[in-house]
Amino acid sequence: MTVPSVSEADPASDSSVTEPIPLPAADLMHSDKPKIDRRIPLVMIGGGVLLLLAAVLSYRHGIASNLFPAYLAGGDPTPIRRYSAPWIAGAAGLTILAGFLLTHGTARLVHYKL
Repeated sequence: MTVPSVSEADPASDSSVTEPIPLPAADLMHSDKPKIDRRIPLVMIGGGVLLLLAAVLSYRHGIASNLFPAYLAGGDPTPIRRYSAPWIAGAAGLTILAGFLLTHGTARLVHYKL
């Protein structure tokens, strides 16, 4: 088996050669700000607001008020509050996620000045 030399290979007859890809216009290449979709930061901010609402509802669900019976006859019952740790921990996690989405979405809006 013989290997063709470089002088024998004809680039004009090669079928793998394609036309060059045209470059974009110069004004599009040298724009000072990158183009991003305006919806992405707005969806992030909206999601952050919804997560804050879910955090408030979760926190309120984690606190239960009950009345403890009076110690003495004829006395007033004592109101007590019971805290549910899983609901409050879930509210804390939702608050962290909401803060991330709100901060990141706002930063993207301000940075790119849409």
